Amino acid sequence: MVSGPRSYVACGGRARRRSSMRASTVRRAPSSMLPHAAISSMCRRQPVHSCEPASSTQTLVHGDGTGPTGGGTRLRSVMRDRAVWRCASYRASWHTLAWVTPMDIDRLRRNWENFGRQDPMWAILTTPGTEGGRWNEQEFFATGESFVRWLGGWLSEHGIPIPCGRALDFGCGIGRLTQALAPYFDEVIGVDISQPMIELAAQKNRHGSKVHYVVNARADLAQFADASFDYAQSVMVLQHMRPEYSLRYIAEFLRVLRPGGLLFFQVATGEHRAGSSPRAAAVERPGEAHMEMYASPSEQVRAVLAGNGGTLLREEADTCAGDAWDSAHFAVRRD
Repeated sequence: MVSGPRSYVACGGRARRRSSMRASTVRRAPSSMLPHAAISSMCRRQPVHSCEPASSTQTLVHGDGTGPTGGGTRLRSVMRDRAVWRCASYRASWHTLAWVTPMDIDRLRRNWENFGRQDPMWAILTTPGTEGGRWNEQEFFATGESFVRWLGGWLSEHGIPIPCGRALDFGCGIGRLTQALAPYFDEVIGVDISQPMIELAAQKNRHGSKVHYVVNARADLAQFADASFDYAQSVMVLQHMRPEYSLRYIAEFLRVLRPGGLLFFQVATGEHRAGSSPRAAAVERPGEAHMEMYASPSEQVRAVLAGNGGTLLREEADTCAGDAWDSAHFAVRRD
């Protein structure tokens, strides 16, 4: 995930830290320290956020349970202004609708199918000024390459190798990260709930039979066998679904990983501001494309990992979910 195929870590090497991380608090930096996560007038302007690990004042936790670490690699230079979560209905004023029950998996699927038809690149990375099909495709896919380079450096910095072989990119959209992973694995499978997203991903595939895209509209990954992947990842995806779904998917990631396989994922872990993500309207509109946000608390995430054969190597705070939310990314080894 740095320059050159397979050079991002020592493939098949041993991690320096293998012990399970004991429960600890990962503190979030004050908003004044997160310049790219500033929000003004919640839900009326789109708050820009970067996928940015903890600042030097935050307590981070090593796989051996120690902390603080005194900082950490910052993703801000990689993801700066590349992601904005939208707390209103797509191209609709939130205060004109009645907010009720959160989406079930079928309504979530229909909404992301509509995003795939209406404005897929903007739905994946809602950078201001890119809505309405104004994303430059080359720049869009370049953000995936930048993220994968950052990820390889971050894992290497913390002594966490990635096994070579077969990789799973969950919530792949049109393949922004899937394509970027392809040079480093024998095979990469991109999975998404949205058929239109998958169709576009297949059209934009630059790696031939090395990359495959499949639709998964279920609340599990039953179409994949146990221990069938060496690496799995999900970034800025799980935060858009109810915790009952996101936590189940995390357990499924571990199920489909081979022993020694690596899981990297990001999830929102808490909400700072009540009502910061209004729910969908009572009556589903034709063409509805609405993004909801949900938190899965860290203690619940850790419990799922521990109960499904995962060893937590590292957990680090970030701002991937915006200034109104706590967020963290996790590196986990399958036992």
